[in-house]
Amino acid sequence: MTMKGHEASADGGAEGHFAPLPDQPNVHRLPSARFESESNPKGTVSKLSLELDRVEIRKFVTVLRGFDETALDAFVSRAIRRGISADRFLVELAAPAAREIGVDWEEDRCDFVDVTLVTGRLQRIVRELGSQIPSEEPMSEGGRPVVLLASPSGQTHTLGMLMVAEFFQASSWSVCFGAPFESAPVPELVSTRFVHVVGLSISLVDGAAQLRDEIRRIRRRSRNPEVGVLLGGPALLSQPDLVDAVGADAASVDARLAPLVARAFL
Repeated sequence: MTMKGHEASADGGAEGHFAPLPDQPNVHRLPSARFESESNPKGTVSKLSLELDRVEIRKFVTVLRGFDETALDAFVSRAIRRGISADRFLVELAAPAAREIGVDWEEDRCDFVDVTLVTGRLQRIVRELGSQIPSEEPMSEGGRPVVLLASPSGQTHTLGMLMVAEFFQASSWSVCFGAPFESAPVPELVSTRFVHVVGLSISLVDGAAQLRDEIRRIRRRSRNPEVGVLLGGPALLSQPDLVDAVGADAASVDARLAPLVARAFL
């Protein structure tokens, strides 16, 4: 997590059009309590003390690509019985699995249909486990702060955004989306509604100059003169100095920490 010295304080209205949380593909869904009912009882000490390794991630990828919903549900349920919490599963298994699928696609080990179907199944798991992340109390009586999540022009990192959205919602934020779920550009969206934080999911390391220009337009047109710009996404792993390079305010490579980082702008 990196942060520049920037804090903001503001209140604002709520008109304007934003894309809400997107509907998921029409695939098999788990009952909302499925995983909870099989998780460890309260007070049980987790037997899992080491971080999930690449072998476990590849196993998950194999199950995802097997297109057997029963086997997928069983894999997730076994992980939870072993003591892996919902947030750990999302960050330490689902996110790396998505990156592995991306590498397989780039190296022609799977086709577009495979990627589309696997992404839909991952989105289902994100939503099912996201609903089990403990919710926090609202940060103030003045309503929930607003975060707008989007990908810069030419980049599509939808799964990562959906995952981060679950953690923001659990932290009592109001979440809305820009591209690729909403056709209007982010600078236009922030000009029609007061937004506390814009979260940009960066999947490509190229195009820093274009990203810097987009952030400038966001600040220039934003109804909130002190809007925070938070970066996330896989590109930060290979380019940790991207925050300063593009004029953003902060970054978080861990979806669980993004809401905590974003609080600095309230």
